[in-house]
Amino acid sequence: MVYKKVILVMFFFILNCCAVPSKKRDTSVSAALESPSEISSLESASKEPDEQESEPQQSDDISSFLKDLETDNHKEPEQQSQIQEIIKIGILETSYPSSINFSGSVIIVKDNYSEKILELTEARDYRIKKSNSGIALENNYFSSELKLSPKDSGTIISVNNKRYRGNIIVKVSGSKLIFINEIELENYVCGIITKEISASWPEESLKAQAVVARTYALKNMNRHKNDGYNLCATQHCQVYGGLDAEDDRSNNAVFATRGQVLQYDGQIANTFYHSSCGGRTESASLVWNLRNKIPYVTGVKCGYCGSDPWKSWSYKLRLSDMAKLLSKSGYPIKKIKRIKLTGKTASGRVKTVTIYHSNGKYNMTSHKFRMAIGTQIIRSTNFSASINGGYAYFKGHGWGHGVGMCQWGAKGMAEAGWDYKKILKHYYRGCKIKDNYGYED
Repeated sequence: MVYKKVILVMFFFILNCCAVPSKKRDTSVSAALESPSEISSLESASKEPDEQESEPQQSDDISSFLKDLETDNHKEPEQQSQIQEIIKIGILETSYPSSINFSGSVIIVKDNYSEKILELTEARDYRIKKSNSGIALENNYFSSELKLSPKDSGTIISVNNKRYRGNIIVKVSGSKLIFINEIELENYVCGIITKEISASWPEESLKAQAVVARTYALKNMNRHKNDGYNLCATQHCQVYGGLDAEDDRSNNAVFATRGQVLQYDGQIANTFYHSSCGGRTESASLVWNLRNKIPYVTGVKCGYCGSDPWKSWSYKLRLSDMAKLLSKSGYPIKKIKRIKLTGKTASGRVKTVTIYHSNGKYNMTSHKFRMAIGTQIIRSTNFSASINGGYAYFKGHGWGHGVGMCQWGAKGMAEAGWDYKKILKHYYRGCKIKDNYGYED
């Protein structure tokens, strides 16, 4: 299919869309560590394509992007003249030596400033690190940026034993090296899907996830412009695993929906998504306390996420530990005496949390409370709380912020016979599915 080149989008937003990782995936990343500044590597832990029981993949913490959301008004920023089909993904930032390897024929190494060119012909580990003058690849020295490119389409480059399609750019950033995967957009989406949901899920739910992930990437395309790439490979943007994360079933879903995106009022939509809603999705304006509603994500009844293992959850937390978590997040909380939950949204989510402690009381939104305590403790803001014997007892429903597509709900809908277009139109009311990345022939 012939399709038009993608126009880069210059608005940034980060919102919580959760992922549907697998049961066997590492669940050690808490809400308090959802900022990329807390993650030393831009790479995420891998998972096997099983059923989900772990942390949603897109970050819930959008505090630094609320201003962008408030001023968006659902219109695209001024269009740029620059267009491209290739995007750049930050996959690793490190001050330690790393290894480069490849399978196939030859790797071309080109210095982006001095035009020095080197060919790697032996498939083995090559040590790469920052040098005093730039970058050292074995005994070859380059300036502050180089590009490694396969000589043919059958050659795949690995960074620290993780395989990536396309090219690898290495650049100096202070005392560190940043590794960037330069890749075609659709191949990038292929490396996302199994980091979000299981490849064994119904085909129509895989297609829905592909459209949502593609749309989200385009809407946030220049989020890391100042870092020298478009998107990162962590929850901060969308978790990307490269070639090792691909699966034939999920890849088929990506290419079956190639170029399809969601639009509202002629503009690329903010396709927020999350793991499970607990029965009803939530309005973005209520979750993030926005002055203006985003009309296509105002909350809808789901009713199809009953198989979610986190439909109901509970957690017992020592009050002293809760106080430490709140203090670490900047809230001046001392010895906790009581917790009061105030207000409920249409979906049953708490609006305000009041902490009574030895120095008085402190009010915060339920979203901020969840971010401070951790999203593996407070899995959603649809919860109740009680205190007894030095512990807080939490009970709740669902996982994630609840905005946009419920991934477990999409799975249930697909199992009930819904196609991906019907699924997407249910969660993103008023949005249209457009081909060619939203640009007409």
